[in-house]
Amino acid sequence: MAGGPNFTVNLGVRYETQTNIRDRSDLAPRLGLAWAPGGAQNQSGKTVVRAGFGMFYDRFALTNLLAAQRYNGIVQQQYVLTNPDFYPVVPAISSLAGSQSSQVVQRLDANLRAPYVMQTAVSLERQLPKKNHACGDLYQLPCATRVAHARHQRTIAGYL
Repeated sequence: MAGGPNFTVNLGVRYETQTNIRDRSDLAPRLGLAWAPGGAQNQSGKTVVRAGFGMFYDRFALTNLLAAQRYNGIVQQQYVLTNPDFYPVVPAISSLAGSQSSQVVQRLDANLRAPYVMQTAVSLERQLPKKNHACGDLYQLPCATRVAHARHQRTIAGYL
């Protein structure tokens, strides 16, 4: 999308969806601007200022879902035996019930959303003699990056 002979605007949007969590409608807008100050009607300026904004979603890895299914407190059980003497004959699980250790349970929040980052960037480019260019980028502006819905683990049971 052109904004004038020395100004350009680019707009875009990306639609993201994930089927392994309930987060199914994420829109990620993108915006890009380029301005060449001092450019005449039929020639461009030697300096270009560029700016951009974008929202970027992170994927929720399938391994996290599989770990939650595996460590749900039922699928996988752990028994700790001190000085076992039954090898090679493995006893029935019912006889090991007294040796069962506490389970580490992993669950997914029903309201889990994909984390995302909103980023901005600004750059300055200058044409030098003999078709050379100099470019300087500034990505870490104050408040230029914001992360939302970041994943974290929490221990809800005290240590034993």
